[in-house]
Amino acid sequence: MPSTVQNVTLVGATGNVGAIALEKLAATKHNLQVLRREGSKSTFPASIKVIDVDFTSEPALTRALQGQDVVISTIPAEVAGLQTTLIDAAIAAGVGRFLPSEFGCNIENPKARQVPVFAEKVRIEDYLKQKAAAGLISYTFVFNGPLLEWGIENNFVINVAGFKPRLLDDGKAIFSSANLETVGRALAAIPDHLEATKNRAVFIEDIKISQERLLALAKQAAPEKPWEVTYAKTEDLVKVAGEGLAKGIFTFDNIAPFIHQAVVTPGYGGNFDKSDNELLGLGHSSEEFILEQYKKLLHHRHQLGIFNLFLYLVSPPTIYQDGSGHLTAPSTSHCAELLMPDFGRPTSHFSTAQPTNLINHYSCGCVKDSKFEQCEQRKDTPVKCDKITRSVPENLLSYCMSHCMPDKGRGLTKANFQTHKNGESGQVEFSILKDLSQG
Repeated sequence: MPSTVQNVTLVGATGNVGAIALEKLAATKHNLQVLRREGSKSTFPASIKVIDVDFTSEPALTRALQGQDVVISTIPAEVAGLQTTLIDAAIAAGVGRFLPSEFGCNIENPKARQVPVFAEKVRIEDYLKQKAAAGLISYTFVFNGPLLEWGIENNFVINVAGFKPRLLDDGKAIFSSANLETVGRALAAIPDHLEATKNRAVFIEDIKISQERLLALAKQAAPEKPWEVTYAKTEDLVKVAGEGLAKGIFTFDNIAPFIHQAVVTPGYGGNFDKSDNELLGLGHSSEEFILEQYKKLLHHRHQLGIFNLFLYLVSPPTIYQDGSGHLTAPSTSHCAELLMPDFGRPTSHFSTAQPTNLINHYSCGCVKDSKFEQCEQRKDTPVKCDKITRSVPENLLSYCMSHCMPDKGRGLTKANFQTHKNGESGQVEFSILKDLSQG
């Protein structure tokens, strides 16, 4: 490939990592184009070249990638398998470097590679390595551990909601973590360091931290709160979760323990032994930053539920999907969780007995009148729910509609909602009317 990169393609620019990658790449000297799924209503700045393409068609993808030097994939987990077609198209188009959708745990580690929820990522890695060994393309894998500020905001690794955190094992295990901003800057810098990042994993680390230390900072941010700490053994949680997965029950409770295992269990590579921050011109974060994040979380906003961490760690998440496009954290996820605070844990495609988080497109059901109802199960797309109804304080709905829901463009729009007073003082009933299977 040329020594100087000119043309970069970003695939999947609407998730957490994709959105920040778009922002940072757009600020570089490179010519940037975005591949958007044919039929998607996602919108981008007018300055960004956007190509609509059928992601299942290698010929169409090959045409879209002609003349491109680097392809960066940040596509979500439920379509991660499409990356083999994308890789084949990149090779056919003469692309020199491919970055698959990683941005989580260190799956170069032999133990982490055996974690079942990472199987698809491992398969994509192996496929790229095979093609690189044949001299057809080169690759870079980006590992950053749990996203620091996103993880704090969404109670990842340690859940401080209700001030009743549960620590895994003794809570002292050190793991590496990076800010979303840093990951975006890394993706923008890699095209300028192709030789140094060729055919290897790049490790991005803002800070080394433990659950115990995160809890101490959370307590420092809110010392007046009634903290109640409990402990659980990771291996016990993994054992129970494995039994559930073996039965085909792919719920949050059966997936999260495996992710936690890869993050906090010694020997799984969660504590990086090297960092590429210096190579890519990146800085580091501090505990002061974490403290400020917890102050905002615990004092300046409502508690958030746990989002689908499987989707987050396996690939960048789409927080909510409806007929208007995609919502992404933090502000939009804040509003979705404010509107549906009782349903903090998502279900999977195959679970039928638990409440689901409305902002999660791994769900197979919906909540109507505060009760779980089975909806159409579809493995490749979000579920269909014609109407989801809930009563909330009128001022809360007004706030969310004003701050998080534009009248047009990308996001959950005001047109998606019907509202009326339900007879309770200060309450308004709202209904989500759009088909959630449309992206």
